[in-house]
Amino acid sequence: MHVEKGCAHCGPTGFRGRTGVFQVGVFGPSHSEWLAGDPPEHEIRERLGREGMQPLSAEVLQRVASGVTSPREAARVAGLGVEDLRNELPQE
Repeated sequence: MHVEKGCAHCGPTGFRGRTGVFQVGVFGPSHSEWLAGDPPEHEIRERLGREGMQPLSAEVLQRVASGVTSPREAARVAGLGVEDLRNELPQE
């Protein structure tokens, strides 16, 4: 698991460069009509989740598990607590 150390090149962050983390959903004509009705955000997330869209937290967990980023940075990006992310990671 990545642990931030910092150096002269990255400052105190322990990271160099940036890696995008995205949440993408596929929308069709039925979605357009449904979204025009202004459903609450939780209903949008639930429907798109049922249709296969991964939540942002799943994407950042993959980045942590592969060593691309740290739990602290992943938690910041996903808007979750560090402990929330640590509880989701596979135990070694």
